[in-house]
Amino acid sequence: MIEWKEYARAFMEEIYVLRLSMDAVSQRYFEDCPVLFPDQAERLDSLVHGWEGMLEWYNDTIASDFEEHSKRSDTPSIHSEWMRR
Repeated sequence: MIEWKEYARAFMEEIYVLRLSMDAVSQRYFEDCPVLFPDQAERLDSLVHGWEGMLEWYNDTIASDFEEHSKRSDTPSIHSEWMRR
């Protein structure tokens, strides 16, 4: 699971750097005119929103469930305490 998180984090960092770079180029060399054609800008925005939504869903559902499961498995249950006696 950690491997997936690292890939997703690296991908999102690249997308954000790309977006910031395009904004900087637009401001510096094109008087704030967009560098991408409108349809390409929409695709990039859609990609970013999709990934952000997926990461939010992951954090809200799977990661929180995994954390809860980890906490429960670290804490001995009453049954396991009784079995040790």
